[in-house]
Amino acid sequence: MGTWGFGSFENDGASDWAYDLAGGSGLQLLQDTFQEVLGNDADYIESGAAENAVAAAEVLATLGGKAGTNLPDSVLDWVRLQGQPVPPSLRTQAVAAVQRVQRPPCELLELWEESPDFAQWQAAMADLLQRLNEGVTH
Repeated sequence: MGTWGFGSFENDGASDWAYDLAGGSGLQLLQDTFQEVLGNDADYIESGAAENAVAAAEVLATLGGKAGTNLPDSVLDWVRLQGQPVPPSLRTQAVAAVQRVQRPPCELLELWEESPDFAQWQAAMADLLQRLNEGVTH
């Protein structure tokens, strides 16, 4: 796992995903990212798809005025440029995607369960869910 911390963007997969986001695909990339995890509900979720879903959820929380810490500048720049409203259904998908990566079968969950930082990752996911639920829909 190319990971240096338990934060949403502290892994190689999310960093690559943020690069794609900065390319300007708008809210469609977020929706596609959530669907990659949610469309696979009964199947094994690969760590890359799970990392991307967490990153996308973090972006959505930021769009809702509930930014986390240590977000990449490229993500903050992208958020500042957004003027379109965030559909409530997208927040629902974000919450469902974060909840999905926290239950088996999911490779990201398995990797974190083997880590001494598992409790911190769980706390980070709980914080993200709380911020998603408190966010403002534009």
